[in-house]
Amino acid sequence: NDVSFIRDQPVAGTSTLAVGAPKFNNNEGEVFIYELSGATSSSASTTLVQRITAAPGDSFSGSGFGHSLASWKNYWGEFLVVGAPAIGHATAPGAVFVFKKAPTSSAFVQVSKVTASDGAAGDQFGKAIAATYWQSFVGVGAPADDDKGTDSGSIYVFWQDYVRGTLNQSQKLVPSDGAAGDAFGSALAYIGSGFAIGAPGSDASGIDSGRAYQSNYNSSFFSFSFVAPEAISFSNVSAGDRLGSSVDGTNQY
Repeated sequence: NDVSFIRDQPVAGTSTLAVGAPKFNNNEGEVFIYELSGATSSSASTTLVQRITAAPGDSFSGSGFGHSLASWKNYWGEFLVVGAPAIGHATAPGAVFVFKKAPTSSAFVQVSKVTASDGAAGDQFGKAIAATYWQSFVGVGAPADDDKGTDSGSIYVFWQDYVRGTLNQSQKLVPSDGAAGDAFGSALAYIGSGFAIGAPGSDASGIDSGRAYQSNYNSSFFSFSFVAPEAISFSNVSAGDRLGSSVDGTNQY
């Protein structure tokens, strides 16, 4: 369901592409890593270099590994976060997995499995993932979380360890006007000053009209947090539109 460019090296003319296949192998899921080369479309070539699954014991039928992806690169290596939201699974809350490829390595290896601190069965934690441009925060959507009513939804914010790539939960964000069925956290993107979050099940302008929110980074010195999500105003939205089913945006930096 998702794709992610892990690195871009215009001088060398190569890029790495991760492609998720969450229904592969009886919905267990897998991620395919491709090396792309060639400066132009006419000379481009694609090579499958690795297939990624969760570590033994972490993967199961129905986990949906690869449903969502986010990635970044820094001095210590390349990092890939893979969502496994276990949509429709009766007992699993969902999880995300962090993989690292060190500068001296030729393959990604799993470094951690991350779950929500208060996760419950059916939360779909990991359905959406977004990483901040400065590579410090990762947001994870759990659209079937029940804090504001059944399937109202939430997102979790994690602080990323620069060296190891492990994630540590720092916040849970829920809109003050959230309601049952909103599915807040179904879509997630980082847009330069904060997270954009989709809530396609919101009834704000009619049944399933949908809504989108933004949670900006708190610029206070050493706050290291995001403010409460605020609804973004749109005109001409009506019942059934499911606004917020997907979100994206340009980075201002």
